[in-house]
Amino acid sequence: MSKGLDIARRFHERMAETTGTRSDLRVTDSRQLSNPHEFKIVVSYDKHLPTPKPAELKQFITTAFNNAVVANFKTARAHTEGRHHGVTLVVTARRRVLPLKAAKKRGFAEIVANTLFMDTEMNENWRVREDATGKQVLECARQEDVAGMLKSAITASTRSNIGLRLGDEAVAGATLPEKGDVVKFYADNAQRFGTVTRVKDDECYIAEEDGNTFIVPNVSVIDIVKKNPKAAQEEMNEEASFYAQFLPKEFVREWFPGAKI
Repeated sequence: MSKGLDIARRFHERMAETTGTRSDLRVTDSRQLSNPHEFKIVVSYDKHLPTPKPAELKQFITTAFNNAVVANFKTARAHTEGRHHGVTLVVTARRRVLPLKAAKKRGFAEIVANTLFMDTEMNENWRVREDATGKQVLECARQEDVAGMLKSAITASTRSNIGLRLGDEAVAGATLPEKGDVVKFYADNAQRFGTVTRVKDDECYIAEEDGNTFIVPNVSVIDIVKKNPKAAQEEMNEEASFYAQFLPKEFVREWFPGAKI
């Protein structure tokens, strides 16, 4: 590492120690997923510095969105292959939830019996919902404007035009699935695995082993676990044919076993 890059690395490390956040991190792109409260985002970083740790990403996202979103780190994928480096992951608007008994304790007005309450002091409605365990809780009807926050964060990034973008060549393998690919994808607030059965415009149909089929935006695909054998063969044939223009075919066949040239 050059002396200049070493100084830059030390500077960012010192900033992280002082502020708790790496100064090179910035949001450079986002896409809404099937659920209007879920988004796939790109956090770009200085390519001369190490890939940010989960704790650094969590601190940055918490600060950037004022604790209004929850990051799903199981969906995180680092992209270091291209000109710009970054991490893609899914974030979800944070649900504001209270125990059901809080309605009485806080003096909420009951608007609809056992269904809807109002916090007259904050002028906010709270609906009765079930949590993951089936227990009834109060959920605030007003949701944070995550889409607006993302737009503001990207606009505020003075270097967003040179950061990683969804759809770049560096992330094409994760955002442009083909029929027959086995993929890791995000749907219904969970990471899943399945096989792409159809690709139409910006959406793909993905079947899980149990038969459930999801229709999701291409950007919901986190990673391609296994390429469609036919597509992989065609890709190998194309690459082998390129080298066969300049090298003896017997050499090329050794490098690309099974390639048709």
